[in-house]
Amino acid sequence: MKLLLILLISFNVYAFSKDLSDLDMIKMTDDKLRASDSTTTQKPTFKQSLQDKLELYEDMYTHTQDVYLLRDIAILNMKLKNLDKAYKYVLEFEKLSPHYDALSPENLDLENIKVDYYAANVEFEKAVSILKNLSKVDDSFTINSKLGGLYQAIALKDDLAEASPESINYLKKALAEYKVALSKNPPKELKEALILQMFYLHFDKLKDRTDALNLIDGYMKDNDCVFCGDFLYAYNTASAVDDLVGILQSKFSKGDMNSGKFLLDIYLNMKDKSKLLSLLKDNKKAWGDDYHVFLSYIYANFQEYKLASEEALQAYKVKKDSSFLGLEATYRYELLTKKNKRDLKPIISSLKESLDKWNSPNLALKGYIYNFLGYLLIDHDIDVKSGLNYVSEAVAIDPTNPAYIDSLAWGFYKNKEYKKAKNTFGLIDKSIVEEEPEMLLHQKSIFKDELNKATSK
Repeated sequence: MKLLLILLISFNVYAFSKDLSDLDMIKMTDDKLRASDSTTTQKPTFKQSLQDKLELYEDMYTHTQDVYLLRDIAILNMKLKNLDKAYKYVLEFEKLSPHYDALSPENLDLENIKVDYYAANVEFEKAVSILKNLSKVDDSFTINSKLGGLYQAIALKDDLAEASPESINYLKKALAEYKVALSKNPPKELKEALILQMFYLHFDKLKDRTDALNLIDGYMKDNDCVFCGDFLYAYNTASAVDDLVGILQSKFSKGDMNSGKFLLDIYLNMKDKSKLLSLLKDNKKAWGDDYHVFLSYIYANFQEYKLASEEALQAYKVKKDSSFLGLEATYRYELLTKKNKRDLKPIISSLKESLDKWNSPNLALKGYIYNFLGYLLIDHDIDVKSGLNYVSEAVAIDPTNPAYIDSLAWGFYKNKEYKKAKNTFGLIDKSIVEEEPEMLLHQKSIFKDELNKATSK
């Protein structure tokens, strides 16, 4: 039986993340900004898709030759990610408009389309020129962050192993614009994305470890993080996780529980059981109702299921959260030496009780319990059809979860629905299957011969 360790679902999980490429952070920041941008386009009073609106405006322009419709057509094309067409309409509007003013409020969207077009076509200097002009009337975070991104793109466009003096100059310009952008109090997510981008410019491109660490140290000392996994990765990149631990320990000692949770995750990544238990037990009062919760997760992650089971029951008694009845049952299952129907009956009962009483907001954990119960019923040939129903509930919560898809395929196979089993199992990425021994066994059974096709339902 597979006990997938999703036990940190109720933790704030800060897994190590991959480093972003030099332009990914700019794109991510820009995409977030664009998603929240409002335009000057007057919306139709009736609801239609953007494509329908675009076709309507194009038809109106054909019949009326109203030049101002070109502005709306350009913006709609941009929303539909038709950048080339959007740019073409901007130029047409600019040419036909009697008194085109790039800095008038109604034309700012069009100027930003130009910026995006030039950036996409590696004409960074043209994009910079427009943004500098726009900065005369727009003193927003967006202008400075985009300017910084363009300077960074200019610096890195040749992808040299060693930055040239000219590239270094542009990198410094990028950092200066990013710094100005940060001073404008952007949303926290954008602020952190920019800080992390600045960290990598200092560390990777300018080879300035001190400034890189000072930047993220300063932020972590005064703020809780949103992209905590990315900060952890940054500290790890600089071989400075101990610096982060020191900052978090100081904040936790002053009552910052988020820092305590972050520390738990760091120690878990380190697989340092001693520090994990010390952090919990030495601060039992501070953890309050979550003390038994985290303790059960830690014991489970170190496969000490008896202790994990005991702590999960304590967590249920304290928090009255039925999800811990389900987790306790999964731990108890792992303790069984014989997994016959008689021994499984009380575990099945506890899992069902947990789901019947479910009062936890943790939907991902509910999916896990559904899948655990369903797979147990299927794999042990207790009630395959009921098992399929439970697994289907898990799939409805997380349709792309490979473990749930595997359980569903295995249920179809056990229920002699061989074609469904093959089609369903085929949805799992091969690289994932190769890393999971149990999935490999299922694959071997499901695809063992072609005779199953003749009896497919």
